[in-house]
Amino acid sequence: MGDTANWIGIGISASSGVVAIIALCKSSSAQKRAIDAQRQATEAQNRIVEIEEAREKDRSLAKKKALLVASLIREQTGQVRRHSAPRTRDLLRIENRGDGSAHNIVVIVDNKPVLKHPAIGHTSVRHVNPEEITKIGPQPSQFQYLLALSRECVPPFDVRITWDDDSGEPGEYETVVST
Repeated sequence: MGDTANWIGIGISASSGVVAIIALCKSSSAQKRAIDAQRQATEAQNRIVEIEEAREKDRSLAKKKALLVASLIREQTGQVRRHSAPRTRDLLRIENRGDGSAHNIVVIVDNKPVLKHPAIGHTSVRHVNPEEITKIGPQPSQFQYLLALSRECVPPFDVRITWDDDSGEPGEYETVVST
């Protein structure tokens, strides 16, 4: 009976050891899964931080960028009198719709510098610049060139504008303007 009791004790001890080993394996596996989940969560958090930093950089850059656009406008120049047509003038308007100032502005109309184009008038008109403008402040800034349209020189005109701003990236805009 003593031998049997010893063998039963050894069996119980061995079973306890096997149960302990299984518990250790399960615990180790659970710990590994928890570590993997923590690593994935950390990687996801790092990606979120990178995205937010990129967004903040883009917002900061946008505050430094100018956005120049061109349009051709017809403006009434005085009061309309009875029995007469309203007096108007045509203008090439360059407008900054960006939050940053622009400098080193170059305006090209039909592949010619703006002041060399035959449609650009060279007379001084209030709020219209007879000289080439190379700087403009942030929105809602604008400047204009008086147009001297004739039968030989009528829209549409190809307009290309290039500029520098505080973003460090060169700006460029191209369009076709017409009345």
